[in-house]
Amino acid sequence: MTGSSARFLLAVTGLAASVVLAGAGSAGRLSDEDISLRREGLLELTTPPPVVYELEEPGQSKRLARSYYGAPPLIPHAVAGLAIALRSNECLDCHEEGDADTPGLPPSHRVKALFRVVPRDEAQHGATTVFDGFAQAERVSGNRYDCLLCHVPQATGAPELVRNDFKPAQPKDAHTDNLEPLDSVGQY
Repeated sequence: MTGSSARFLLAVTGLAASVVLAGAGSAGRLSDEDISLRREGLLELTTPPPVVYELEEPGQSKRLARSYYGAPPLIPHAVAGLAIALRSNECLDCHEEGDADTPGLPPSHRVKALFRVVPRDEAQHGATTVFDGFAQAERVSGNRYDCLLCHVPQATGAPELVRNDFKPAQPKDAHTDNLEPLDSVGQY
């Protein structure tokens, strides 16, 4: 960069900084409260109100509607103390098969992806595996084993940070369940 272009760049940068600083000092300046969902200053330490999770035993509480189309159902009972570990999942004790009172797992939770290894000389774009679709599995799919990754307990008392009048809508051409195509594995 030549000396004159460096001086020009420095002058333009200085002019831009002056404009920004002049605007910041104007009457239209935003306060800490205006730029945050919090209603206190950004530097103020506050404790939010406690969120109360459902403490009812399974089958005793009312189920809340899903937040939006395709959202995983909320867990309508207490989950404190339920263990999900490598070799045991207490959610599956009740929900793996289900019954008249307890929803069971949809078929989409028992699906496995099928891949086939191809020789290096047949690989496209360096990929030595090819996706061949889905197949029904006997057990819960590994990526659906930890229920709490998608399903969360119902909570009350959570503060509404901003006014919200959202109403979930279901598209006219929508499935009842986003996972419906996986529930009928034969489609693939």
